Amino acid sequence: MENGEGDDRRQIANKPEGKDRVMHEHSAQGGERRGEQDKKDYEAGGEQPLHTSQWLKSLLPEASNGWWDVRDKGNRIAIMFRWRDPELQVLTPLRVPSEEFETLKQSDYEDAKSRIKEQISLRLHNLSLDPAKRDKALIVAQKLGIDLGEYQVTGVGN
Repeated sequence: MENGEGDDRRQIANKPEGKDRVMHEHSAQGGERRGEQDKKDYEAGGEQPLHTSQWLKSLLPEASNGWWDVRDKGNRIAIMFRWRDPELQVLTPLRVPSEEFETLKQSDYEDAKSRIKEQISLRLHNLSLDPAKRDKALIVAQKLGIDLGEYQVTGVGN
């Protein structure tokens, strides 16, 4: 393990009021294996898929340094990316409404994974346009291997 990273899965914890479910997972070099295993577990689960946050995490892009924090807020799911620099930093690149999550669950696994990455990329691009959030958005995009340059408007008015 390097810099506190590892294929470290922490248990799901409920807040005392039982509303938010949280699952932390540190990114690792073995993350591809984790994602593939989650996919197999989901497909094998049939009528009983993995817990919502675990399945959703299997769709999220792998990070070079940092971890995903998925919280079920009842009517939406907040997807936050966390890293240390050196203090804890957090950015919420995606919020998924319950209706959209239900649509995602009905999608092909690879299609759902692609759609989530595209939504995160677009959200990071939009956050990068906000001077107050630009630095964090660019850091997260770099950690996720997302090129925000492809969202730059070129040739407007030509």
